[in-house]
Amino acid sequence: ADTGAAAASGDASEHDAASGGPPALLLVPRTDAGEWMDEPAQQMKPVPLGVPCELVLGRNEVTGIEYVKLGRQQARVRRDAAGRVSVERLGKNPSWHTTAGDDDAATPIELGATQPLAIGDTVWLLRGKFPFRLATTAERK
Repeated sequence: ADTGAAAASGDASEHDAASGGPPALLLVPRTDAGEWMDEPAQQMKPVPLGVPCELVLGRNEVTGIEYVKLGRQQARVRRDAAGRVSVERLGKNPSWHTTAGDDDAATPIELGATQPLAIGDTVWLLRGKFPFRLATTAERK
């Protein structure tokens, strides 16, 4: 199954606010999020989000995660031509969403449900594990 890596690779750097298009965005692995790090953080890698793009996050080459309890197709991330980003849970285990700056108020993403993401929001692929924050490429530096 296609994980969408080809659709996402390289596209994000081509779009930015200076060119009049949507800003270049990444899902950036968080290493500041407490006790989830029982698996090596270096497994996770940034995920560029082109305009438009659709890709699948999970235990796959897109994320670099090899944790066996994480499904290969845990969540689908979409970015439309206008630059809006959303995540849909695909896997049987719950994924979670937190808004920028509020990790204490995690809400589950229901199976098949779509959650819009804003810059600074975090998607946790599993409860308390594998958090990715939506950021601009400028914020990542």
